[in-house]
Amino acid sequence: MPLSLGIIASSGSGPELTYRGSAAFSGQANYTNIPIGPATPDRLVIVCVGGFLPSGNTSRLTTFSVQIGGGTPTLVSATSTLTRYPSGIFSRLITSGVTTDVTTSYGASAPNSTSVSVYTLTGYTSSTAFGIGNASSGSSYSPTITPTARSAIIALANEFGTGAHSWTNIIADYNPGTIYSNHTFSSASAVITSSPSISVSTGTSNSSYAWAGWA
Repeated sequence: MPLSLGIIASSGSGPELTYRGSAAFSGQANYTNIPIGPATPDRLVIVCVGGFLPSGNTSRLTTFSVQIGGGTPTLVSATSTLTRYPSGIFSRLITSGVTTDVTTSYGASAPNSTSVSVYTLTGYTSSTAFGIGNASSGSSYSPTITPTARSAIIALANEFGTGAHSWTNIIADYNPGTIYSNHTFSSASAVITSSPSISVSTGTSNSSYAWAGWA
């Protein structure tokens, strides 16, 4: 079920980024009727996913792992290492309708839990992301994203651990702390014109991260 919903939008020339909501699920994600705003020819739906698998199971997220609006998305950034706590960012151009759905299917056995955050992006120059990166371990990370113009950035942290994450120089849109037993997930975003010193701390090395920017 959805756990939070809030809007955070940019203004002025350049990309317009809007946070549409987040949800956490026991098992696979089945996030339905997500409001994505008015239809536009360039509306890019961007989805952050963080999973947590049972002991002895590992996986990674691919374009076959996630469906957005019933279709196969573009994999923007995802941890490539097999892990109990895979994470990834996906996007799909959806030009009609005012809601969408997100579903997942990953892992050889059912995951303990899956978390999802959803954003929309319009007004960009290219739907191809830049500054893409990910990491499959570490208790903190500092991605470097250097914009060439006004840019939107989205990042996530996914942890086999407990407690809220600590984000610096970026807005934590979803950061509820422990969602299910030993699974913590957060997502953050910002619209930037220079290179901020972004960082996130999770508290345990059993963490994965993904981030990307659009201009």
